[in-house]
Amino acid sequence: MIGNTTVCNFDNEFISLKIVNQAIGGDGTEIFNYNIKKYDTMSPSLKSFSLKVKADKEIKADELRGNEYRGEEGKYLEQGLTSYVITQSIPIDWALNDVVCQLEDGTETGATTIFRYGLLNVTIEQNKTTTCTFINTKRGNLEIIKKADEAKGDEEFNYDINFLSTGYLPYFTTQASLPFPPPLTSVKVKANEEETTKVYPGTYSVTEHLPQTSPSEDGWAIDKVDCELENGDKAGTRTGVGIRDLNIFAGKKTTCTFENSLGPRTTGEGGGERRGEPEEEIKTEK
Repeated sequence: MIGNTTVCNFDNEFISLKIVNQAIGGDGTEIFNYNIKKYDTMSPSLKSFSLKVKADKEIKADELRGNEYRGEEGKYLEQGLTSYVITQSIPIDWALNDVVCQLEDGTETGATTIFRYGLLNVTIEQNKTTTCTFINTKRGNLEIIKKADEAKGDEEFNYDINFLSTGYLPYFTTQASLPFPPPLTSVKVKANEEETTKVYPGTYSVTEHLPQTSPSEDGWAIDKVDCELENGDKAGTRTGVGIRDLNIFAGKKTTCTFENSLGPRTTGEGGGERRGEPEEEIKTEK
C-alpha cells in the first residue's frame, strides 16, 4: 500500500573457512582455484565445493625479485560434523611453497596430502573461522645464449643447471609442490641459438659440457661467460666450466651468454683448452 514502509532483513552467511593466497612473482591478475571437500573415508563421494581467490592486492613491491600479492575469499561450510580436504589447482608456471590452516585460536589443523598440494583433516569449528594460507611462487626463467662463430654445423652444447639454495626466498617447506631440492636440469643448446628453461627461483650453478671433436681437429674451449638479471645487473661467479652463485628470481628472467671458440688441442673435455677469463667475482644481487 502506498505510504507504508516495508522492512527487509538480510542474514549474511557466516564465513567458516577463509582462504588467503600469497603470490610471489605475479602481476596482480592471478586467480587460484580451490577444491573443498568433506573428508570421510567411508564416503569418498561426498559433495565438494569450489572457491576462486584472486591475488590482486600488492603487499610488497620488488621489481628485482618479484612483487608479492595477496587475496582472500571466504565460504560457509557445515561445522562441527566432519573435517575437510582443501586443495589448490596449481596454475602453470607456479609452485606451491607452503600451506598452513589455523583454527581461530591459532592452533594448526590439517595434514599434508600425498599429492602435496593441500591439506586434509582440516577442522571447521562451530561459529568460528578456520583460515588457510597458501603461498605460491612463480617459476623464473634462465635463458642460455650460445655464441660459437666457428661452429661448422649443428654442434650441441650441453648444460647442467644445478640448484644450490633457495637464496632470498622466505618460504619453503616439505609441503611444497616441487621436490626439494629440485633435481638437476640438463639443457641442450645448438651453436648460435638460445634456449629458455623454467626453474624454481633460487641460486644455481650452470656447467657447460663441450662438444667432442676428433683427434685431428681443434677442440672447443670456453672463452667467456656473461650473465645478467632482468634489470641488467651482472650476476654470478665465473668458473672454469661455467657460472655459479647465479640468482634466478620469481617471475623474472636471468640471461647467460656463453662464448666458445676452437683452439689448439691440449687437455680438457673435448680436447679443448680452457682459455679465457679466470674465476672472478661478478656483482650479484642477493
